[in-house]
Amino acid sequence: MIIGGGAAYVNTDGKNTSICPMVNGRGGLINYSEKIYPSKATGERMEISAGRRLGIVELGNWRIGCIICVDAVYPELVRRIAMHGADLITNPPSSISADRAQLWRSLGLIRAFENSTYFASAMGGTGYRYPDGRDVLGGGFVASPNGELTLSIELGAEGLFTTVLNRYELEYARARRGGILMI
Repeated sequence: MIIGGGAAYVNTDGKNTSICPMVNGRGGLINYSEKIYPSKATGERMEISAGRRLGIVELGNWRIGCIICVDAVYPELVRRIAMHGADLITNPPSSISADRAQLWRSLGLIRAFENSTYFASAMGGTGYRYPDGRDVLGGGFVASPNGELTLSIELGAEGLFTTVLNRYELEYARARRGGILMI
């Protein structure tokens, strides 16, 4: 079991960064990603420094990478994780306003398709507002490497949700589009 710890603010050597810890079932840290581009919309850039690290972990025959929140908007960051062999790219959490939830699902579909990976976004948090007053209502999803949502959670829904990831979907996508050149 691997748990993606969402995003946590940490202070290392006087520098505040946002990290996504990836821990094993016993709670041991096995890797982590840092947020490369802190959010301007939430005011995060005023207090959080840009990170540099994108982490990948292995679970069975799956390689799982983590990209934090708005970093998913930058295709070169997601591509970098895919080029290191990620089969699933997680985006936990993404604080996305309700008026942008459909756009975020579309973005996830594109990132999954263009990189021949699965893309899962927690779109975490419900019941609060952005500094400009827009509601945040959650609404996570999982996008397949072939351009379909395998899971789409309604805005405002809370709970534990599951979906099945199919290795064949990855192989099909990579065979059809040639896959990603690994580095």
